[in-house]
Amino acid sequence: MELYRSLKTVTEDKVGMKAYTPEQRRMGILLRNEFERDGIHLSRSDRQQVISLQNDITQISMKFQSTMYSAREYVEVPAKLIRGMPHSITSVCERKWMSRDTLRVPTDMHVMNTILKWVGAPEVRRKMYIAANSCAKDNLPVLDELRAKRHELAQLLGFPTYAHLATR
Repeated sequence: MELYRSLKTVTEDKVGMKAYTPEQRRMGILLRNEFERDGIHLSRSDRQQVISLQNDITQISMKFQSTMYSAREYVEVPAKLIRGMPHSITSVCERKWMSRDTLRVPTDMHVMNTILKWVGAPEVRRKMYIAANSCAKDNLPVLDELRAKRHELAQLLGFPTYAHLATR
């Protein structure tokens, strides 16, 4: 707390700040902002609330990531377009029932990135991109919860929105 108070005093002194190099001034301001984003300037109970919200945000973010990785959808791709791909890609593709010419390709990120990089067919690339980036509909309530917690944190720290907090 004493370090924060000293840093605040120094960074609020416009005349005194001129004695420092631009890098030192910037570092002082960045450090003060970091302290304030963690709620050091708030009452003890509000600081505890900040810590609780930050922990909640971390947990919800992890849940969001987990749901993204576990949601697996497939895109049907002509088998001839997958020939020559690395085994790590072809091994996760499934033959479509009763068809030798079509593969079901999972929308996992590493598979999607490989398909986007190496498959020249625009329609396949478009379908893969859309499917990979719009799956995990179970994440919508998680995203709403994350947004609400971030907004609550921003308000507690005196910012109108989380965007203002994140870009300070």
